[in-house]
Amino acid sequence: MVKQPVLVKDVLRVVQGLTGQYIKFNSTAAGHDPAAAGSGVQVAGHDQLVLPVGLRTLLHELGELGVMYRRMQAAIAEGRRQHAGSVRQALCAALSEEVTDFYRLMAVLEGQLAIPQPVPGADASAAGPYLSLRRLQLWLAEPLRRMRLLTALVDGTAGRLGGDLAGGVWAACNAVGDPLASSYATRILHQMCVPLFDMVRHWVFEGVLEDAACEFFIVHNSSATAATTTSMGGIELPATGIAGTKDLWRDAYRIEPAKQPPFISADLAATILRAGKSINFLRDACGDARWVQEWAPAAAGAAAALGYGQLSVLERVVVSAGRDVDARLMAVLQSTGELQRHCQSIRRYLLLGQVGYCID
Repeated sequence: MVKQPVLVKDVLRVVQGLTGQYIKFNSTAAGHDPAAAGSGVQVAGHDQLVLPVGLRTLLHELGELGVMYRRMQAAIAEGRRQHAGSVRQALCAALSEEVTDFYRLMAVLEGQLAIPQPVPGADASAAGPYLSLRRLQLWLAEPLRRMRLLTALVDGTAGRLGGDLAGGVWAACNAVGDPLASSYATRILHQMCVPLFDMVRHWVFEGVLEDAACEFFIVHNSSATAATTTSMGGIELPATGIAGTKDLWRDAYRIEPAKQPPFISADLAATILRAGKSINFLRDACGDARWVQEWAPAAAGAAAALGYGQLSVLERVVVSAGRDVDARLMAVLQSTGELQRHCQSIRRYLLLGQVGYCID
């Protein structure tokens, strides 16, 4: 008959993704052992291991933790690849921290494994913190609960990137009724949103898309072609209404709805889009890159610590940045682009006066 300390040692191996002596990972386990259908492990048959039904079921329950641990490790390894994107990599970093906490628990349990169990008839109160299968079940109840949540997050967001991925985790935060599970998901979402909010800062304050993996909800419209331009003073402006061309202000950048996280409203997304486009116009069309370089670092400092849960602050920062850029843009148009003179020409034209446009 197999002693319980041997089974405890076997369980500790299995929950860390290693094959045990009596508990093995087997994708076909369900065909041989009905209890393995939901656990993914196979416990040795009655000819090798004589156990009550309750303990055999307990081994399957604890073995499920090892199966999910393996899936978690595979997801982390996949997410660390370069093509996975920064938001996916941030998710995997958060998962790695959860796995690290699990390692710490395993170290504690393996230390208790060396403490012998009291023999029958001895004073159990005098024994040290030894491990039994029932005690191990209590120790692993919380990690099992947490691992189920993390595995559900990984499976539910498979193949998703960027804002869409963050939206999947956000949906899980709101769908879970368990407060503890919701707190786990929210903590992971905070870490995932760090690269996403970095993209927002680069776009709003620099007009730059830092999005090598195509994760951001603002995308460059590759179909936008160079249009014929008109001149306002010394400023080249995209022309409109020309067959076969596109308006670079309206069509160069757009919001990709599939990548927009649900916690960023449509109004906020439109404000973010406009702020970045204004920076681009000021720098590229107006040639005022020096002002952008001087203004951006100080303005971006107010948004340096922003993250998920501070969306109202983010909105205020974006609106404030947009006002600064708009004010500068109007000043440049009035001075360099002679905006006021053009407006006067439009006024005279509408009043059937003299037309005085400057068109190249």
